[in-house]
Amino acid sequence: MLIKRHDDLMRYKQMADALKEENELLKQQYATLKLAKTLAMGESDVHKAKVQLSRLIRKIDVCISLLLPESK
Repeated sequence: MLIKRHDDLMRYKQMADALKEENELLKQQYATLKLAKTLAMGESDVHKAKVQLSRLIRKIDVCISLLLPESK
């Protein structure tokens, strides 16, 4: 009975080790895919991002001008 428990424990340890390895591999694949997606951004995506950024900057400029006291 003790030997069976030991064998079970060893089998669970091997399974845990295999799952840890698989987890690390999946983390690496995810990081690679994330980077590939960023690099694969097309021209239209870059243009859209620039347009959105310009809009945000204009809105920030308006807010700043509202906060500044008027010049006399």
